[in-house]
Amino acid sequence: MNQKFFQSAFFTKNLRGQLTIFIIIAIIIVAIVSLFFILRGNLQIKNGNADINADRVYTFVDNCIDKTINQAILEIGQRGGYFSVPEKSIGGEIPYYIYNNKKYIPSKEKIENEIQDYTKEQLNECTNNFQDFADIEIREDDLEVKVNIKETEIIFEINYPITIIKEESKTNLKDFDNKIIPVKFGVMYEVANEIIESQMNKKDICLSCISSITEEKDVYLNLIDYNDNATIFIMNDEQSLLNNEPVRFIFAIER
Repeated sequence: MNQKFFQSAFFTKNLRGQLTIFIIIAIIIVAIVSLFFILRGNLQIKNGNADINADRVYTFVDNCIDKTINQAILEIGQRGGYFSVPEKSIGGEIPYYIYNNKKYIPSKEKIENEIQDYTKEQLNECTNNFQDFADIEIREDDLEVKVNIKETEIIFEINYPITIIKEESKTNLKDFDNKIIPVKFGVMYEVANEIIESQMNKKDICLSCISSITEEKDVYLNLIDYNDNATIFIMNDEQSLLNNEPVRFIFAIER
């Protein structure tokens, strides 16, 4: 009887010890699993914040790009292809393409560079050093803009390296979507070139020459006599509106 009692007591004691070990192991497993999900949750939150901040900054910059390149096309066109109008001009606003029987029309590559310069300067003003993003740190690298003028469109390639830092997370932005603006800027430039060629060494404006050129290219042209010796040419692309304005190409001829 006593032997059976001691055996039963020993078995019960041993069973309790095993149960205690199992409970401890279970607690450790639960703790490890809980810690894993907590850490994973924190990681997801950080990554989520990084993605949210990247989206915020990308959308902000992309809107600035759209606004800036539209304004670049409008203003460069109104200045005859220049960001900084040359000295031979009317009031520092409208460049002479013929002056004293010499041609001063800029090359297409020159106009592309002028649009690039305007875009880079004004885009930096639009972002305003990202002062609207006081809750995160934003670092910028050199902005690169490439412009390609086609007959009926202008293509912008924007490379704008940006680093977004929020606590321990870091996100890099660089290449923004190419912008293709459907405007007849290249056509208007070709018309300006043909007009200049037709007017070289002529004292009077050849209206019939100009009319045939504009009709063929389907652009509207208005002529304004600035004074007895100068005429201003204003071409409109009525089919292309940017910021609710028609795209214009303006230059002058001194006779």
